[in-house]
Amino acid sequence: MTQSGTVEPDKGVSAMTAALEDNLVDRIAIADVLRRRARDSGDALALVDYSVEPSVRLTFSDLNCQANRFGRVLQGQGATKGDRVVVLSSNCTDIAATMYACFKTGMVYVPLNFMMSDNDLVYVVDHCEPASAIVHPSLARRWKEIEGQLAIKPKVVVMGDVAVEGFTPLGTLAASVSDADHLDVILGDRDPVQILYTSGTTSRPKGVVNTNQNVFISSLNMALLFTLSRGDSYASPLPLFHITAQGHMLMTHQVGGMFVVSSFEAEKFARIMEDERINGVFLLPMMWKAMLELPDIATRNFSSLKRALYAMAPMAPSVMDRLHAVFGCAFNQTSGQTETNVVTKFYDGSAVEFPGANYWGVPAPIADQAVLDDDGNELMPGQVGEICWRSPSTMLTYFRNDEALREARRFGWHHSGDLGMIDSQGQLRFVDRKKDMVKSGGENVSSMRVEQVILGLPGVVAAAVVGLPHPKWEEAVTAFVRLGPGATLTAAQIMATCRTELSRFEVPKHIEIVDFMPATPTGKIKKHELRQAYADIYQDGGA
Repeated sequence: MTQSGTVEPDKGVSAMTAALEDNLVDRIAIADVLRRRARDSGDALALVDYSVEPSVRLTFSDLNCQANRFGRVLQGQGATKGDRVVVLSSNCTDIAATMYACFKTGMVYVPLNFMMSDNDLVYVVDHCEPASAIVHPSLARRWKEIEGQLAIKPKVVVMGDVAVEGFTPLGTLAASVSDADHLDVILGDRDPVQILYTSGTTSRPKGVVNTNQNVFISSLNMALLFTLSRGDSYASPLPLFHITAQGHMLMTHQVGGMFVVSSFEAEKFARIMEDERINGVFLLPMMWKAMLELPDIATRNFSSLKRALYAMAPMAPSVMDRLHAVFGCAFNQTSGQTETNVVTKFYDGSAVEFPGANYWGVPAPIADQAVLDDDGNELMPGQVGEICWRSPSTMLTYFRNDEALREARRFGWHHSGDLGMIDSQGQLRFVDRKKDMVKSGGENVSSMRVEQVILGLPGVVAAAVVGLPHPKWEEAVTAFVRLGPGATLTAAQIMATCRTELSRFEVPKHIEIVDFMPATPTGKIKKHELRQAYADIYQDGGA
């Protein structure tokens, strides 16, 4: 044995063969999750796709074979380990198979947000310089439209068995290659496996580079946090190009469970939860509220549900009380970032100092947390500063953006850009995004605090609070509210509630009821667009 712990090859065995065999014994590779489940749970369902009719159901053996074929198609087109593969697709089983195909072959999986503007989409593709592109048939025309603007010209195939817009069908190519496992690629713990581009609400999207190590550890961490048992099922309608849905799928596959893909219509999703006997669900707060509005929601059978998750925005205590009554399970708020591979914080309902506030709870088992001031000093409980993390699930780097990496990593911590405080019970309370804190008349106003009060009103579907230029107050607290169908709530009624429940300096100077809120695919409202659109609302003195 060598000093490094690897076995010296026998005579007659090539060094490459010995290296491959040695690598297979103890590597950390997210690709091996699917291979293992195909070996030990091959007939169990891995994916159920309700985004098409009839629904598609794949076992772990099915998914593993499909991923192996897709990997060989990519290799046949000339892509090799380390090459980027972009995927432009809505949710479907092929997007999961393509992801695993990249993991298995050492290629770098780059899912594209199809809701991006053409300008951003072109930027992302050119920035990551892919060797190959896989496109959903419904988006083939979109790809064709941007193709002429691309400086990089990857080889393109379209999902399915039919040529669309002149692109070769992936299914036809896959049918002619082997579905045997890829065991001939050395996969390293710190090898990049994917690049996830952030939504870019304030700047160009940044490419978050994740490795085998941090994706693998993150998926195990989530399974531990959410107390998954062998074979548990999970469902989420969020897009698989986003870290949240992908993370929930991977954690479910770690325990040999079934992950359900579906679009979100409240009645349809409730029916899926019943029919599939779902054990865990992740929905955005607005989706949970939509479920409560179903007229027969209280009579449905959700007895299989063990845990319900939400994130992105707070939910009023009155809403939480009804959710507990209807679904009869634990509800937990999770938080994290693309840069930290989803979940680094978890609130389990423990005692807190400020009941009803937006709590992120305590760190996941694999994470450290701290609240730091601008000089990197750790603050005492009760003091507000920037929320920072350390964790082996944290990204490797930003792709080709060293400046952004330096800004995010200072004083030995990953900086989230969020403000918070640790209360007297050791629970982390989220205060606001750094850039969303409103400075009005010398007072700091948490936009999240005001939003939480407004969201507690019946009929309110979404709320966003921003600071807008004001001649007297410097920034004026301004609320934008979207109401649900049939809601008759007025701005004056919302204002009256704010005056009752908020401090005087927190009360909005103006409330605008709107029909539309610009948002990312995961429901984060693009506040910078609201600031730009309404920048002059107080130009004549305002409220």
